[in-house]
Amino acid sequence: MHKHLKVLAMLVACGVCLSSWFSEANPPRELTHKFPHKLNAERISTFIAQHKKWRILEGKLTIQYRFQDGFKGAVQFVQDLVDPADSMNHHPEISISYNRVTISLVTHDAGGITSLDLKLAEIIEAKYQAKHTTQKK
Repeated sequence: MHKHLKVLAMLVACGVCLSSWFSEANPPRELTHKFPHKLNAERISTFIAQHKKWRILEGKLTIQYRFQDGFKGAVQFVQDLVDPADSMNHHPEISISYNRVTISLVTHDAGGITSLDLKLAEIIEAKYQAKHTTQKK
């Protein structure tokens, strides 16, 4: 491992652009979590086709939920998102307006929507479904 770090340090010192050293389509596995790549429109469209409540607004993956139990339910739902977002080190933009929660996802470092956004969107959906199912009982 130390040998690899020395090589990378030498490349950086020489001004070599690491992004050209690795293929964008197939980055090394250890870099994909730290430096996710912006997804193409086809991949995002496929996700939206499978997750019909999500939309693209202003370049962000966005959804809005309404809660029958008003502001309290909205805030409790947002609190349920803290641990998954922290564990991914990926935090959504969240707006609460009484009984509505609007969530937007984008990876600013990548300049668009990445696999991290899609994964967090799936977690958010699952959390909402669990809460919504519990409320109906």
